[in-house]
Amino acid sequence: MTRSFSQATFTLTVFLWISCLSLFGAPAFRMVDFPLESAIVDIEQYLQQEGLDNRIEVIWSYESDAWHYWAKSDRSDVHTLLNSFGKLTVLRLGAGYLVKFKTDSATVSQQGKSLFHNAVRLADTKHALVSFNLKEPISVSELLSPANISTGNPSDITEAWIYDHAHDHWALYSPNKKHNRRNQHSRISMIRPGDALWIQSKVPGLEIRIQDDSPIFTIRGTSELTPPAPSNPSASRSRISPSLQGIGDLTVQADESTCLYGSGDEIGTANLYSINGDLLSSSRVSCPETVGAQLDFALNLSQDFKNLIQDQPALAKNLIVKITLDDGREEKGIIYDDVTSVIEGTDPSLIYNTSAESTFVAMVAEMTLAQESGLPNDAITLGEEGNSANNKVISLSQFFVDDKAPIDLNRFQQLVSD
Repeated sequence: MTRSFSQATFTLTVFLWISCLSLFGAPAFRMVDFPLESAIVDIEQYLQQEGLDNRIEVIWSYESDAWHYWAKSDRSDVHTLLNSFGKLTVLRLGAGYLVKFKTDSATVSQQGKSLFHNAVRLADTKHALVSFNLKEPISVSELLSPANISTGNPSDITEAWIYDHAHDHWALYSPNKKHNRRNQHSRISMIRPGDALWIQSKVPGLEIRIQDDSPIFTIRGTSELTPPAPSNPSASRSRISPSLQGIGDLTVQADESTCLYGSGDEIGTANLYSINGDLLSSSRVSCPETVGAQLDFALNLSQDFKNLIQDQPALAKNLIVKITLDDGREEKGIIYDDVTSVIEGTDPSLIYNTSAESTFVAMVAEMTLAQESGLPNDAITLGEEGNSANNKVISLSQFFVDDKAPIDLNRFQQLVSD
């Protein structure tokens, strides 16, 4: 079921949830999910636009194995005290933040904004402060249900924590009934918009994605990447196809990234990004049924994407498809055409295949866009959040308004293909 919240105003207050967003309050540190429309935004611009810059003392975020902070530029005392830490320059979709407020309340309006839930990928088994860009409350059991977890197993979550400021204590979620702190803390029941979650996974690379909207548009295609073949010897019996298990003394070793044909094993990820670096859709890529068959992928888009392109029509063009295998190889390509008419048509689906040629043309686009932006040739990376190797926030859609692309990349790809 699709829910519309474009006219809602979300108010950040102390201990209060009415028909709005209870994010934080009281002059103390809070674990915060800032509602964002893009995968990465300039922190100064965002806080000023939302009227939060004068209400916040300091913001902390743990990035690239180090703590970074934000404070107003005129707070020389804070900057002097924290001069050994890096400065926080952007806010990222999916990240949670530790925020110390000066005031008891603050307000963030979502009127006219298009928000969509983001996926969270837990890269390792360390604790991480994450957020989901929620539009309404969700129960922890629904958020961490098998359908929303890439492994399909909620037990792969070690634990999750939220600080309950209404009752001044920590609340815990753990699927393990024998968790050593289970009886020492209250249970997390609901996660509200604005709440960040302190979470730990048992499985590196585990992804949490809220599957709450039926797809209105699907992009299907194939990749020319060759599935990684199993190797010999020392087989892992748990991942050997029955037809391959015993050929004399020969066994087949199947690592996490290898492909046993017909097994249904997942060997990679397909992602769809906007030209501005917003992650729009993601799905896993499975091993083909037969040797020689190409890798298939399907990327579903929900009503949130339609809302997004209604507000920002330029984002309906130049979508980036990126296929990444677990062994590190990747392909990508650019869907140049405006997909709005396809979404509104009788068959809301599109076929797009990635290849070495599409990857080469995407590289040319990256260099051209970097030059148009006045940056070094290698500063732009399409198919990654933010589009920039140096964390500078760049709106690349500005170069595609009124059908004026830096170069005719569609024609260029045709020439390459010829």
